[in-house]
Amino acid sequence: MTQTIYWDGTDQYLLVRLGSVNTTTGAQSILTGSVGGESLQTQISDIVVVWAEYKQDGVPIDTDIAWDGSVGMWKVPVPDSVITQYGKAMIIISGHDESTGIDIISTVIEIEVISAGVFNMGSTKIITSYEFDASNRQITITDSSCLNLKLEQIISIRNITKRIDIYDSSSTRRSDIESVSSGDAGCIIIFGYRAVMSNDDVLQIVVNTN
Repeated sequence: MTQTIYWDGTDQYLLVRLGSVNTTTGAQSILTGSVGGESLQTQISDIVVVWAEYKQDGVPIDTDIAWDGSVGMWKVPVPDSVITQYGKAMIIISGHDESTGIDIISTVIEIEVISAGVFNMGSTKIITSYEFDASNRQITITDSSCLNLKLEQIISIRNITKRIDIYDSSSTRRSDIESVSSGDAGCIIIFGYRAVMSNDDVLQIVVNTN
């Protein structure tokens, strides 16, 4: 099941159940805490947590996984500093305890990162059909379902290749989009942000389709 977190400048968290395997006997079991707030590190000394975003290399994160007794699951904090884009992401958890010979069964948590400002606003969509004219700061959306977009429907535009935020509707810089118009080629977006970019850079364009 995909879990949703928000890119809003605050740390987030996920909930997960973890399994373990005894490397000597092969016996498997469910890892649980004894009291609320107990750190997973009391049972597994060497824990590896990797954060991976769309088209980006995975990066290890230092986070304290703790037992949430109210739901019977492990709580995994996600530092805001590692979140750099909207869309698909994942966390991979593994680990080993040398003294007991217990391994965490490698676990993948699938994640959808969205803007807090679009919660309950309707259907969001990541545009994949577009043409980018970097020198003229122009994006032409050719997706047939989004040819008549309005400014207020554009949630964010990010240059994934260069790690540049071109536009984010949750900020006060709404003037970063100069115009939105429809033409024979599609929906044309002219943005004001000036930076060195290339036509073949990968963009992440998130819109509200309602």
